[in-house]
Amino acid sequence: MGSAKAKGRNRVLRLTVCVILLITAASAAVLFWSVYSPAGFNGALKVQNGRVVNRFGQPYVLQGVSTTSLYKTSQYLDKYGFRDLKKDWDVNCIRLVVKTFDYDGYCVNDEKFRAEIDSRIDWGVRCATECGLYVIIDWHVLNDRNPNRFRSDAVDFFARMAEKYKDHDNVIFELCNEPNGDNTTWAEVREYADIVTDVIREKGNDALVIVGTPEWCRRITDPVEEPVFDLNTAYSLHFYAASHGEELRKTTEDALKAGLPVIVSEFGISEYDGNGRLAKDEGEKWLELLDRYDVGRICYCLKSGTDLIDMFKENCKKTNSWESGDLSEYGAWIREQYTKTSE
Repeated sequence: MGSAKAKGRNRVLRLTVCVILLITAASAAVLFWSVYSPAGFNGALKVQNGRVVNRFGQPYVLQGVSTTSLYKTSQYLDKYGFRDLKKDWDVNCIRLVVKTFDYDGYCVNDEKFRAEIDSRIDWGVRCATECGLYVIIDWHVLNDRNPNRFRSDAVDFFARMAEKYKDHDNVIFELCNEPNGDNTTWAEVREYADIVTDVIREKGNDALVIVGTPEWCRRITDPVEEPVFDLNTAYSLHFYAASHGEELRKTTEDALKAGLPVIVSEFGISEYDGNGRLAKDEGEKWLELLDRYDVGRICYCLKSGTDLIDMFKENCKKTNSWESGDLSEYGAWIREQYTKTSE
C-alpha cells in the first residue's frame, strides 16, 4: 500500500514538473517572439524633434496596410493574414477603419451596431498585438466632412478606447481621417483635436495621436504655424499618385523641412477615387520622398475586388496564405515596394 502511494506521489510530482516546464517554455517562447517583433522591440512610438521615433529615440517608419470599413470587410481581421503581411510584406502596422457616417457609420447607427464594431476593433487589436504589429484605430471622417459634426461621439469613443488600450504600447489613435469641404478650416480641426486628445490623456494614455488635415489630408502645411497643443501628435497626409504629384510632394517637403511630424496614414497609386489608372512611377517618387524623411506610410486597402486600390483579385477569397496569383497589379506593386529594403 505504501509503495502504491509513493508511486502515486511520484507520478503527481512528475506531472507537476512537466506542466511547470511547459509553462516556462511557452512563456519564454512568447517573450522571445514579442521582443523580436516590430512593436515588441521598438515599443511605444512618440514624436521627437519633428520625427516619429521608437523607445530608443531612433526614427521609426510605420509601413502598413489599411482595412476598409470594419462593417464590410471584417473577414480580414485574421491573425494569420496579419502574420503573413508581417513575414512576407514587411508590414509592421495595421489600420482599422471605423466609418463615422453613411450606412455603415458608427455615429448614425444604434447601440447594437456600435457594440458589434467595438468587438471587431477589439479582435483587430488582439490579432495585431499577437503578431507584434502596431495598430491604428482610425475614426474615419469622410462624407461627414467636419469632425466637429460628431464630436461628442468621438469624445465618448476615444475615452473608451483610451481606457481600454492604455497598457498597449502598439495602439495608435487617428482622430479624423479626412476633414474636407469648403467650410472645414484647420482652426476647426485643431479645436476638435485638442478636445479629443485631452480626453485620451485624461485616461492616462500617452499613445501617439494622428490628426488629419483639411482638404482630404492635403493641406499639410496648415499645422506648421498652428500645431495642436499635444506634443505627441503627428499630422496626416494622404495621396493617390495618379491624381497628386509634384505640387503636393513639394508642399509635403516644405512641411517636413519646417519640422512637422508627418505620417501618410492612407495612400494609393490610382486616381483619388480608387480607379482611373495606376501611376507606378509617381508612386515610387512619393516613396522616395517618404524614405528621405523617415515618414511612415499606410497603403489602402486590404480587400479583393475590381477597384484599382484593391490589393487582391476579385476572385480571391483568402484572408491569409496569399500567393502571387492572388494579388492584383496594385497589390503586387505594394509588396514589391515594401520588401525592397529587405531583399
